[in-house]
Amino acid sequence: MVVDFLTLSSKIAEVVAESKSQELIFFKRTKQSRTSKYEAFNFEFDKNSISDSLKSVVINNINRNSGNRLTGYTINLETNSKNVIYELSANDVINLKKIFAGINEPDGRMIVGNMKDINPNFYVINFEKDENQVVAFAHHSPVTTFKGKILMNWQAQIYKDCLSIKENVDCLYYRLKLDNDIFENLVIFQNSKTQFENIFDYKEEYWMKAKDTIEKIKQHKLIDNMEFFTRITMNDTFMIKKLAKINLENKISLILSKFENVVKANNDLEELKVDIDEANKLIKIPYNADKSYVEKILSLLNTEPMQNLITEDKLLLSDNNIIQQKLIFS
Repeated sequence: MVVDFLTLSSKIAEVVAESKSQELIFFKRTKQSRTSKYEAFNFEFDKNSISDSLKSVVINNINRNSGNRLTGYTINLETNSKNVIYELSANDVINLKKIFAGINEPDGRMIVGNMKDINPNFYVINFEKDENQVVAFAHHSPVTTFKGKILMNWQAQIYKDCLSIKENVDCLYYRLKLDNDIFENLVIFQNSKTQFENIFDYKEEYWMKAKDTIEKIKQHKLIDNMEFFTRITMNDTFMIKKLAKINLENKISLILSKFENVVKANNDLEELKVDIDEANKLIKIPYNADKSYVEKILSLLNTEPMQNLITEDKLLLSDNNIIQQKLIFS
């Protein structure tokens, strides 16, 4: 049996329903250079008064998303895909450990009675039962919570300062023990990819993987004029995502072993025509190259036709918009 959110959703909902205690924790994320710092806060209120409501919110979201199509985490240029949820290993989300430090160390949390004291980015609802754990994540924004309401100034201030919990959960972490095995993943619910990336500052993940791609390209001398290539790509968010995709698909090794396919894709796509030294397996950057030329190099390595060639699927699909494409994290 495949073990994933869809097959385990009933068990996950059971952990939430039968949890004897639950915690509502607010987080403020700040940036230090390229690194995110997370501060955890407790809101001062009667926890027992909303205990059942917290459970209902999370269980309703589990049930609502259990009928969707599940796929591996993807980076799409479009914000979301309808009726699709994404699942990835908890180990692949670096900042999850920082958030769990705030969850697991209650004595280190500041207690606040007003939202304006912290202006949180998101909150988590933590459920534990025996050796199992479920943590729901939701982006916090009073503006969206009360969107569409006509408010007087004094009412708007009250809403801004008060505790507000959404009906929707953006993503869910689960750790389940089945027999002697532990299953630990994170699920991104429908229409919540943007919120997931904001909560976990996934741009930091992209940047690290992109940097590793740059180092591998240098190591194998795949592209010349690397100083120019690095300066252009590492200062553009879109290009950083493309480099991250190359890293996660281990594409550098594939390109080196099937370089003739890179040449074929370059020749077949009129939009590209990148300068390639086939004998030395080198993609060349001329002295007068600009940003658009670097975009062509990344498009060559990331277009769907190139993916088909590399995986030995010889079907060459037309792709007039070489920039708009799916980037898959497997």
